[in-house]
Amino acid sequence: MRLCAKCNGKGKLFNFDHCYNQKNKSIKFLNSENELKAWAECMSCKRFTGGFLKPVDAINQWNMGHIYNDEEYGDKLQKEYVGKIYSDEEISKFINQTEWDKYCIEIYFTNGDYERIFFDEYDSEFVSFDMSIYGKELNKLILEVLNYIKLRKLKVKEMKYNKN
Repeated sequence: MRLCAKCNGKGKLFNFDHCYNQKNKSIKFLNSENELKAWAECMSCKRFTGGFLKPVDAINQWNMGHIYNDEEYGDKLQKEYVGKIYSDEEISKFINQTEWDKYCIEIYFTNGDYERIFFDEYDSEFVSFDMSIYGKELNKLILEVLNYIKLRKLKVKEMKYNKN
């Protein structure tokens, strides 16, 4: 691999074999929808390539200088996304129809980020740590989620129910 195109730092190839801890095998990860991917990353500036199923593809992208910081990569993903975008009404309806005693919600954005919202029975409130949402009223939760999305100019590409 060549030196980093941005800072001339040393690059390193990462993949599942480097990140997966054999001692603490995670069946949850293996049964998830995540695919095993390889990527290259600068050890100095922390810029990285996208994830690829074949390590050689990550190396090729690195050598061509296709590397990003988190914000740049999110912008790239958002610009490239061509699928369905959920409206505020669809998001509201999805949240409203959630059986909170059984499920939490995962919201996936076009920039690669996602948020998880759940009902904390202990404190009797809705919680999303990353969005800093804590509240007892469903309508207020919906408004805060929509406001979070709007302020950050995010677009929702997928919403899922997950078991609590």
